[in-house]
Amino acid sequence: MGKISAKDRYSDEEQLSVIGRYRKISKVLDLVSDVCGVDRKSLKSPVRSRKIVDARRVYAVLCRNNFGLPLQFIGHFIKKDHATILYYVRQHEGLMQTDMLYKHNYSVAAYALEENEISLEDDGSYIDALIAENKMLREENKTLESKLETIQEAIK
Repeated sequence: MGKISAKDRYSDEEQLSVIGRYRKISKVLDLVSDVCGVDRKSLKSPVRSRKIVDARRVYAVLCRNNFGLPLQFIGHFIKKDHATILYYVRQHEGLMQTDMLYKHNYSVAAYALEENEISLEDDGSYIDALIAENKMLREENKTLESKLETIQEAIK
């Protein structure tokens, strides 16, 4: 008996559905890596720095909430198992209330995803504008933090 190929196993409609999911996931990964300021490659790496883990968490929550994808499918793209993705989703609400940077990154990514309605025809121009705004705000934040440190040192 020969092996059954994916083409034989799934109808054309099911194959297109899977391809569409892969493209959406790929665009969400690009969006999250740009918004959070991490390399897409690091999202898939075993690195556990806070910045990268937060970016993975944003990705997982966006995919789960916007596309309703299975946990295992979401995890496949960042080399994590379903339990890790479930953990990310459960942590999300608490971090939204306590971590301002996480909240900002998630809000920008969610807004870009919602407004751009990522689709197969998406050209990414709206996302590019949001990413540029996010980078500008980060630089402004760094400037303000350094001014705050200067003022605090002057007070001492």
